[in-house]
Amino acid sequence: MKLRIVCFIIILIVILSAFIVMRSHFSSEINRADFTEVEQLSRAQEFADNFIGQTFIQRDVLCMNPPGTTRVFMLDDDPGRWYWHLSPDGTSYYILKENNLVEYDAGGNITKKLSATDLGLDLEKYAFGKIIAVSGNRIWLTLNHWVPGEKGASSNRDTVLEILLHDIDNSAVFHELGFYKCIAIDTNKEDMYIVRTYPKFCVDIYDLKSKTYVTKLENCNGAYVRNITWVDYCDTKGLLLSLWYYNKKSKVFHMDLNTGGFSEIAKGVNAWWGSDGYAYYLRGHTQLWRNKLNGEPELVCGLTKKPKGRNGYIQALWFSNDSSFGIFSYQVPLSGKRFTDGRVYFDVESKEYLHVSGGTIGQD
Repeated sequence: MKLRIVCFIIILIVILSAFIVMRSHFSSEINRADFTEVEQLSRAQEFADNFIGQTFIQRDVLCMNPPGTTRVFMLDDDPGRWYWHLSPDGTSYYILKENNLVEYDAGGNITKKLSATDLGLDLEKYAFGKIIAVSGNRIWLTLNHWVPGEKGASSNRDTVLEILLHDIDNSAVFHELGFYKCIAIDTNKEDMYIVRTYPKFCVDIYDLKSKTYVTKLENCNGAYVRNITWVDYCDTKGLLLSLWYYNKKSKVFHMDLNTGGFSEIAKGVNAWWGSDGYAYYLRGHTQLWRNKLNGEPELVCGLTKKPKGRNGYIQALWFSNDSSFGIFSYQVPLSGKRFTDGRVYFDVESKEYLHVSGGTIGQD
């Protein structure tokens, strides 16, 4: 009997030792970024100022009250479907809604309003799409154009619209820049590029000045293009592409506009380029990661205990205009039809993040 007890204890010790070794081995495999969880961001006011009027705006949603602020304004009781864009100097923002381009100041006051009919556009043939970029008094947006077909049918084609606003009388002139499925324009340098993407398989880089293709990426390794942001850090210039594959694996690639090189840098989605020179992206379901172009992945923060961030859903990741602040929201399912949600604010310069739990939603 005593021998059995001794054997049982030995087996139990061996199992516990193996478990501890496995956990320590897993922990050693994860590189953790030197971010600190805080109860208050040290740059809370800059965070609020960076996101204009103490309100964080996402496409189709007005929500997200930044920490350390008290003033919050809403632009509309029913936001509906619109697209928005911050001005480069962070003092105003633009919203597209129902074929109207509206400019707001930091207090939420309308300073300019321009409709499609003001530009002489026939609403039966044209409709505003989404804002691509803002630079000074120039605004680039997509314009949906219905083109009649040979047999009476019509096709929907996108054209890029450049609008020049005049401060004196709020009038505007516009130029169509051709038919492109445009998702980004680089206005930081003298050379301005336009990015055209198809629903899948292809990305075109077009130089608006020389009117030539700088790089043309075909087939994207059989993936859908989900998100593209500019990389403009030191001597590195190019694009971060978030691609989704049929096997549901998502990867982040870097396209070098100088050399035309195309390389995978991480496994994740929704990649954004931070002001600290790191690419930030989502991995698993509730984890935020980062790494440099040639660096190892680093875990910034995770909201569930699962090692791969599973059992949760990240809904959105967005960066401020200067790419120094970021935010993402998430949901974690509970029993029944309940789930808990929340959001995380993070500062890439002070290396801090703040987790705000939104509570439990739904019923058993």
